[in-house]
Amino acid sequence: MAWELWNKYEEEINVDFQTFFDPINSIQDKIDKISLIVPDNLPTYDEVAYTLYWTQIERYFIQCNGGVGYDNFIAKRFLGHMLLYWLILSKKSISNDDVEKCCVEIETAFYVFLNCIYNIKEKWHAFLNTTKEKNDIIFSTLNSKGKDLVLEKLNLLYNDIKKLCYARTYLVHDVFHIRYNRTNALLNIGRSDFTLSEENLWKTKSSSKIHQITVSDALNKFVDLENHRYELLNVLSTIKYVDINKLKGKYLDEKRKQYTYTTK
Repeated sequence: MAWELWNKYEEEINVDFQTFFDPINSIQDKIDKISLIVPDNLPTYDEVAYTLYWTQIERYFIQCNGGVGYDNFIAKRFLGHMLLYWLILSKKSISNDDVEKCCVEIETAFYVFLNCIYNIKEKWHAFLNTTKEKNDIIFSTLNSKGKDLVLEKLNLLYNDIKKLCYARTYLVHDVFHIRYNRTNALLNIGRSDFTLSEENLWKTKSSSKIHQITVSDALNKFVDLENHRYELLNVLSTIKYVDINKLKGKYLDEKRKQYTYTTK
């Protein structure tokens, strides 16, 4: 079983594994230190609104209780799977059967990883309340400067992962396949040329290698994604980019003419 390989070689390749993962862990350490700085002597309702605002951001975008935090946790878990089996293939002399097991584990982990990357992007858009076209932010508790900064950073995030998002499209919307080629250390993502359409088979173009990516490329893209998470959270943790009146308005019970705070 694949877990037998994991248990057998995990300790031997741990140093190499940690070296690859150090950049990701370093960014997480930086993210964990981000906090919302609220000035002294704020009106009580302002302070409560800011506190609740940041508590929810921490819950869904820093911790792994849900939202981006949870997808981030899963992505790292399966990125670790990919890396470990890739290191076994790269550094150990193993049987052909074990080679096949490693390749399958890399392919399976990449499938989950790719979906998590797409989920993270979509959840940022939903949280920040972008338009359907995702080119603007509307009805936001951020002020105009905050919206501009966040949208700029969101666009940079997408530019770094858009090829992975395109690859994920084939996993969801096509009859796809993923194959890990040990010879050139490439994950090949393609789709079947055969469907029940009437199109002549001789007219269809081969699409067995629509997207190609290495394990180290996947690691680097996740580092990029984590850096963008850090940059976005830095903006969101700066209260000068938040419209406090709109933020308080989220908690205003107009019928009772009072603020009602909830953590749901």
